[in-house]
Amino acid sequence: MAKTRTPKLKAEQYNRIKEGEWFEFVNFSEARDQYKKNIQMCRGAVEEYNQIDRPLRIFAIHGSGRSTNNSCAYELSNSKLFLQESLKTIEDPSIEIEQISLRDYNIEACNNCVSTTSTLCGFPCDCFPLDPMQEIYPKLLRSDIIFCSTGVNQSTMSTRLKAMCDRMISLDGGFFREELEPKDGAFKDRMLALSASGNIAYDQRLYGRVGAYFISAKDELNKHPTVNLLHHFEAREREGLPHNPLYDTGFCELTAHVLRDGMEAYGFFHAPNYYACAPANPDEDYMYDKEYMMNDLEALDAGKQVVKDAIALAKELKENLPEFYPDRFNRT
Repeated sequence: MAKTRTPKLKAEQYNRIKEGEWFEFVNFSEARDQYKKNIQMCRGAVEEYNQIDRPLRIFAIHGSGRSTNNSCAYELSNSKLFLQESLKTIEDPSIEIEQISLRDYNIEACNNCVSTTSTLCGFPCDCFPLDPMQEIYPKLLRSDIIFCSTGVNQSTMSTRLKAMCDRMISLDGGFFREELEPKDGAFKDRMLALSASGNIAYDQRLYGRVGAYFISAKDELNKHPTVNLLHHFEAREREGLPHNPLYDTGFCELTAHVLRDGMEAYGFFHAPNYYACAPANPDEDYMYDKEYMMNDLEALDAGKQVVKDAIALAKELKENLPEFYPDRFNRT
């Protein structure tokens, strides 16, 4: 598929996009034309995915903001290096691998239209028809395996990766419409009425993809317990419920669990061994560099095994994908 890029915008224009005001500085007909192109890119990607005789495709997404330039770290992202080293275990030349760094994509935060009703969320996203997420949607749709690498920010995935995952909601049942429409009050009323009619089902367009995650952080596995607010350990004990394994989980594993749960809601499958962690001593200030990462042979071996298991599962699903039964109509 030919590479199509969305229009480049100035910094001040991106600031306006942040408020959903792209229509104030971009002619609406121009935005509508771009939205039609976005639809065609997604349709083309789905056609590629549905081809019977095609190679297995891997899409590797690096979520860290670290880089060797224009960042205070002035170092390559450890999680990116972790995933790249893990990919070296692939020996089959027919497998296609595409890698991107989310640092290169100024993805806007999701407006959470779906929290009102699913019909307000468009496929592809129609809140930001001109932002770079429109380039990522086709890459997700055409791939069999999605690998994500990330550090740990505030006990979870990186800001960039979280923004991308949030915006993936439009592929998970976003309501398809042929043309871009202004999201005004009249539009909202029509969509609410359409949803209330009960005559709409939503496609889970990423169903059947395989996910796996590569996480690095200053963290010691199973030493610093995390708190799961929904099922707190003491509350479960009082109620005689089984012990919650997340309570004894380090932040690397907690991040992996969060990614898995979110992606499974989008229709992803996961092998039992679906993540690899590269932890480091949190009590040492400066020590996490490329040399440290490359000397962590246990983590590198674990990462390579995760890659192998994901490929095996993807091949199995290509031959025997369970039938999809939609179980949700209004998603919040």
